[in-house]
Amino acid sequence: MAPLHDLSCCRRTVHLSAWIHRWVSGQHAGVSRGSSRLSRFTNKRLLRAVTQAARTAATHEPESRTYYQRKLAGRSDPHAKTLALIALARHRTRRLYKLLRRVSTQPEELVA
Repeated sequence: MAPLHDLSCCRRTVHLSAWIHRWVSGQHAGVSRGSSRLSRFTNKRLLRAVTQAARTAATHEPESRTYYQRKLAGRSDPHAKTLALIALARHRTRRLYKLLRRVSTQPEELVA
């Protein structure tokens, strides 16, 4: 497996999200495609880490809490909390991708 900072396999945010099993594609958002099971190619450890980080951020980080509350507002269905948590995980995955992309292109500026 390639190290996390090696983004040669992930040219866009969608590739990283698919690798983590968080679908960012707008045309399939909220729609179950095929089986509800995880693929055997899904990085389950990274998926769990991203999900736990999103849950913790929703509790302790003001910016993430605001995003989570905004996604949760006005929803009364039983899956609202899960959907809001998935949206927050997607949001954090996109931010992580941007950060990793910036580090891989300009490592000298961020280290100094």
